[in-house]
Amino acid sequence: MEAHISITMTKKDLRYFVLRHAYTGMSGIMGIVISLISLIYLILGGGDTPMGKLLLLFMALLFTVIQPVMLIQRVDRQFKTSQAFQNTLEYTLSEEGIGVLQGEQKGMIPWENLRKLIETKDYILIYVTARRAFVFPKNQLEGKAESVKDVIRTFMKPSKCHWK
Repeated sequence: MEAHISITMTKKDLRYFVLRHAYTGMSGIMGIVISLISLIYLILGGGDTPMGKLLLLFMALLFTVIQPVMLIQRVDRQFKTSQAFQNTLEYTLSEEGIGVLQGEQKGMIPWENLRKLIETKDYILIYVTARRAFVFPKNQLEGKAESVKDVIRTFMKPSKCHWK
């Protein structure tokens, strides 16, 4: 059982992955909570001095505006400079694992080395490490989404898979 797919990463795909990764973990959630608490405190009249109000405003914007803008800018720079995002990646999902081919470079990640899979409405994310993942945009699977899922279900431990 095998599946072959070709993926060309777009800036939108990379932005989605980075922002999702930043805001679905505990630190991302805590950042949002801190920003919301700061905003509520500011609205309720907290921060007795102008400097206090400015600090609360900064904290309110830090994780809801400033950090996302900085992450998007970093993604855009990375997208421009990294050769990995300029070419199509050819993936082969087989009994051995997930094979990747880009130009002359190729590699294979065995199924047991994969950390987890997360399916969203538009993506299948297969984490290799806590911060690195294969990003499969469903709009690029060209009708192969079910065969890709079947191969993954066959070879990846169900406890590591979080299907939509």
